[in-house]
Amino acid sequence: KLLEKKEQNKLLIQQLHKSELDFSEKDLMNAIEKASEGRYQMTKEVWQAFYHAVDKQKPNLYEILMAQMGQITESQKQICYLKSIGLSNTKIENITRIPHSTLYRMLNDLKDIKF
Repeated sequence: KLLEKKEQNKLLIQQLHKSELDFSEKDLMNAIEKASEGRYQMTKEVWQAFYHAVDKQKPNLYEILMAQMGQITESQKQICYLKSIGLSNTKIENITRIPHSTLYRMLNDLKDIKF
């Protein structure tokens, strides 16, 4: 069953890579910058474009996360992807709007993950 889930996830990532997203790289960078300053709340569509962009640069990231964690929540995925591009904890906090103490705890739980 785990192998089946991994294969489904792999197919989903491949489909996302093939799909046309309506965000240019410049638009995406602008959204992330504004969100990191607390001036913008990222939409589901922007998150998907962000994941797609990171997956293009780090194609095995999601598989690595699944292999190391077994399953992953949306918040954990957001944090891991943001960490993988080198954002500071403060910027991640602003983007995700996860309270400081919760983010600190989540990052501590994820400290052994290799991005």
